[in-house]
Amino acid sequence: MKISESNIKKDLQGRGAFSKKEIESLMLGLYMPSDMKELDMSKRATFVDTIKDLNTELGTHYTPSEVFDEDFMKKIEAKWDSIPLGLGEVLRNHQFLATDLYRM
Repeated sequence: MKISESNIKKDLQGRGAFSKKEIESLMLGLYMPSDMKELDMSKRATFVDTIKDLNTELGTHYTPSEVFDEDFMKKIEAKWDSIPLGLGEVLRNHQFLATDLYRM
């Protein structure tokens, strides 16, 4: 197939499912994790609604922070950010252990 990078980029932009930052990462061949959403009990979100439903069913008063460790998830997000796509397990593990200075 002879499709130019600009046509690929234009097609991705036309779908509306990707942000400009996501398209740039894809075009560079880098993985970009989704932004973590704020977990606020006053807002509607599937995760928060599930906790509310469980609280009602079980008579508990759990909050998202008691169920979901945001700091831990941010560490995972930072670990995966900008990992080259298509790496095998050995090279991916090397990327996880490498400092930012030596990352691709």
